[in-house]
Amino acid sequence: MVRLTVVLHVLSFVIMVVAGVMMIPWMVAVAAGDGAADSFIHAIGLTLLFGYVFWRQTRLKVKAPELQARDGFLLAALTWTISPVFA
Repeated sequence: MVRLTVVLHVLSFVIMVVAGVMMIPWMVAVAAGDGAADSFIHAIGLTLLFGYVFWRQTRLKVKAPELQARDGFLLAALTWTISPVFA
């Protein structure tokens, strides 16, 4: 049986890592002086917000985020589906 709470908890960390990786193109945009820096800041903030909300909702329900095989398959599918939404 898939434990959706555990999968969402781990997915929240993945979403926040995506936000951290988005800081690299933001720094390039700032260094280049183009007008895209504000757009990157908004995207990073929105991504962090969603990751934090998912984490906040699942942190008390998950004692130790141990994934089983089915959980891992769902996490991989959701990561490949959700990451492009924020990117």
